[in-house]
Amino acid sequence: MFTFVKVYHIARSLETDAEKKTFLSYADAIFSARLKPNGMRWECFIQECPRDVWKINGLTPPTQGSAREKLWRERNEPVEVDGLNDDLL
Repeated sequence: MFTFVKVYHIARSLETDAEKKTFLSYADAIFSARLKPNGMRWECFIQECPRDVWKINGLTPPTQGSAREKLWRERNEPVEVDGLNDDLL
């Protein structure tokens, strides 16, 4: 049996070859642990999404390292907050 896995990596960018290699090694470990014991073969494709075309519940995700990002992370959900901008902390 064969499966094709497509991963949308949207929250961050994999900038360097080392980051890409590390991410792929984690993905390989996860897929291998789940699929190999069942005798499955697989192919994987990772796609990154530009932040300027990404929204969650109609909200533009906060800038990395911003106060809004911290709030979203703490609540584990998108939060619409008046007056809280994306200034880096």
